[in-house]
This record gives sequence, C-alpha cells and structure tokens, in this order.
Amino acid sequence: MPNEKNGKMFVRTGSGIFGYMWYIAIDMNDAVKQFLKKLPPESSFVLYSIPGSSHKPLAAGIFRAPDGLVTVDTFREYRFLYVLSGTGDYHDGTGKRRKLEPGSIVHRRPGLKHTIRRHTSSPWVDFFVTLPGPLFAPLSRYRFITDADVPVPPDAVLLGRIGSFLGSMRRSSAASVLEGFCSLIAVLRASYEARPKTRNEELVDAACTLLSEAPVNRVSIPDIAAELMTGYETFRKEFKRIVGVSPHEYHIRKKIEQAQAFLATGMTAREACGNLGYPDQFSFSKQFKRYTGMTPAEFRKRQRV
Repeated sequence: MPNEKNGKMFVRTGSGIFGYMWYIAIDMNDAVKQFLKKLPPESSFVLYSIPGSSHKPLAAGIFRAPDGLVTVDTFREYRFLYVLSGTGDYHDGTGKRRKLEPGSIVHRRPGLKHTIRRHTSSPWVDFFVTLPGPLFAPLSRYRFITDADVPVPPDAVLLGRIGSFLGSMRRSSAASVLEGFCSLIAVLRASYEARPKTRNEELVDAACTLLSEAPVNRVSIPDIAAELMTGYETFRKEFKRIVGVSPHEYHIRKKIEQAQAFLATGMTAREACGNLGYPDQFSFSKQFKRYTGMTPAEFRKRQRV
C-alpha cells in the first residue's frame, strides 16, 4: 500500500471481503467498460484519500460490490455516490425510497441512516466521494447539488472527468481536491440541465430553489404552488415523484441541514433553535434527532472530537 509521508496523500487498494470482482458484464456500456479497464485489475476496491482527523476524511474511490450486497450505514461525513453499473434500491431514515440504476446520484447526508440493496441481475460498481459533514449544508442550500432523482447516464466525457479526479488525488492538496469535486459536480449539473424537462420538472426545480434559499422561514406550500401558478395537489404529487419526498418534508430537511451547519460552527442548540424559528428547544431537538439519530448536543459534541 503506497503511503507518502511528505504530506498530502496515500493510496490504498484491497479486495478483502469483497473478493476479486473484476469482471465486465454485457449490460455495461462501452464507456464504462473502457473506464474500468484502466483501474487496478487486482482489486475490487480502490480508495484515494487525504490523511486527516478520523472523523473528517476527504476521500474518493471505486467500489465493486458482490451480488445482492445490502449495506446499512450512518455516516458522520457527507458521501456522494454515482452508480456506474448495476441496479438496486435505496432508502433513508426519513422514508425516502428510490430505484438505483447506472447514472443514479445519491447524496448520503451526514447523520442519517441509509440502506442500499443491490440486485443480483448485474455487477455493482459505483464511484464515491467522501467530504466533511459540515460541507453538505451549504452545498445543498445553494442548490449546488440537486435533489431530483434524475439519472445522468455515464458517458466518455463524464468518466474521463472521474478518472482525472481520482488520478489527481495522488498529488493534490485538500483545496485542490475540493475544487476538483466542485468541477465534477458542475459537469453532472450541466448534463442534468441539458436534458429536456417537462413543465412539472421545471416547476419542481424552481420550488426546490425557493425551499432551499429560505430554510429558516415558515413556508406555506400552497403559497409556493400558487406563486408557480400550478394547483396544489398536482404540485405536491409531482414534487414527491421527482424529488422523492413531499415539499413539507423537503423543507424540514433543509432546516435540519442548516441546523447541522450552525452546530458545526460552534453555535449552541439554543441559538440554532432560535435562528431556525422553532417554537421551543424541545420541538427542535425532537425533530433534529428524528432526522440525524442524535440530539443537537450530541451532534455538536461529535464535531469537536
């Protein structure tokens, strides 16, 4: 396992319990086949990581899973996942469920339980990036990462960017890696934005922007529907179909994400509660724990460990 002491990076490869899963299925597109052929053939798992404190890693890699593997995790960090091959099902602790396929993007929020069930019909390969948890809230709030469950199929251009990103981690600083990740997300967003959208998808995108930009305010979902000039029931149903949760649930998520950002900077639970407009600290703590699995005080303490 190469390990550089001068500073910036170490690279780890391994097979372990995941076995030697190096095979190419006929259902993979040609671009994915060529991409995988360039990776180390002796391993099913490749990780590139910048050393740091144990609870705030900065890492990326390729994960090949055995047929039918089920993983249940709760991360302290934010983990971005992009499916290269295979199909499966995903659900999280708030009840959001979705199908996974090549091109699916999953933002695994810090502190939230996630389950992925991989199917046996085709080999599973994904690309992942792990970032410190406090980075998730601003990326999400300002819509730099999207919440729509719309796959962006892998192509040669996107895979080339992923390959370059992984390769650069061997010699980059943390700042360069973050810049590279943002550049990669920008490519994914451009692919998403370039696809033809229905009117309902455009309305939901606009609603997500409104809900993300004002997480500390009381929001009237019917008023948002009226502002977007659509019927409330149609809006609510289409929002849940495209995003995976109801508009009300989405708004609560944004408030909890903002609460995590506040607490990560050292703000007390009482201060975060007041800034987010909760009627009392008990209501805030109860909702925070439902979404993150821990109280605000516990979350704040873990950020200092």
